[in-house]
Amino acid sequence: MVRDRAAGVSELLELLRLLARLKLRRLWRELLIALGIRRVVPRRGERLPHATAIAPAIDLGGAYRPAHRPQDPSRDPHEPTGESSDDGYDHGWSNCTMSAGADVLAYQTRGELTLWGGNLRHAQSDLEGGTSLEDLRDAWARYGETLEIRTGAGWSAVVDAHEQGRAIVISGSGEVPGVGSFTGGHASAIGPETRSCDGAWLFGDPLATDWQWIAPSAIRAWAEDFDPRVSFALSALPPEEPPASSDSSSEEDVMYNVAPLTTHRDAIVRDGAVLYADAALQRRHSVATGDTALGFAGSGGVFHVVVNAGYTNYVRREDVREIVASDREYT
Repeated sequence: MVRDRAAGVSELLELLRLLARLKLRRLWRELLIALGIRRVVPRRGERLPHATAIAPAIDLGGAYRPAHRPQDPSRDPHEPTGESSDDGYDHGWSNCTMSAGADVLAYQTRGELTLWGGNLRHAQSDLEGGTSLEDLRDAWARYGETLEIRTGAGWSAVVDAHEQGRAIVISGSGEVPGVGSFTGGHASAIGPETRSCDGAWLFGDPLATDWQWIAPSAIRAWAEDFDPRVSFALSALPPEEPPASSDSSSEEDVMYNVAPLTTHRDAIVRDGAVLYADAALQRRHSVATGDTALGFAGSGGVFHVVVNAGYTNYVRREDVREIVASDREYT
């Protein structure tokens, strides 16, 4: 009996210590917010959005691109999770950082972790109001991933990161670029793709239902309105492409002259395969229809070089069914 009572007292004391730590942690968090060191979005006291904006479906050609995850609690299967519907509603509409972070996490893991904002919200301790990049970093850590926070490095660092092929979580304020209509503190994702025709960046607004193409200047103005030094975080560098084979004896890996081109082999490209204008397989040029025979011009690590209607293109190796002999000559 005495031992049971002592065990009960010990458990009660441990519970009190836990509550004290949680209270101190919450007070510390509130102090950081008050001092402007920890920036949450939406900001305290701001109205929450109530409806998603509709973004038109966009071209899915180019590099790997995960499905966009809106923050709408009626679509996020993880809001609410173990709470009331009201809590789930508030979390869902306060989850912009977490939803943008889910998009960027999918980029970092190349689709191995395709989570929702609700998953990440409940993987860290801040379940009240808006969230910060630090909260997102804590959530990523629960899944064994590292988020690099670069707040304060300025817009030029965002441009450098985008040019490196990183995905980005960025905070902003004012009218959200694109189809969104929310004017409070907000966070969005920036994908690593750039549209070749106008230089627009791939932009993932959690209030929209799909990715959008947005001018970097509009994203910059929105981000600097929230923080002139820019609040943002980065995915890891993308994996390097495998180097091209150096074995000159390999028939398939010999690089021929591309322009002007003379070849006596055709690459049979599968129906629906994307032809790219660059070896990085980023800039989409066209789509092959039927099992198309195109002039074979050589190979790189993950691509074959082909000629289509006089244009030099690149196609993924797995999209070429076979390479066959041809009597045609291209000049």
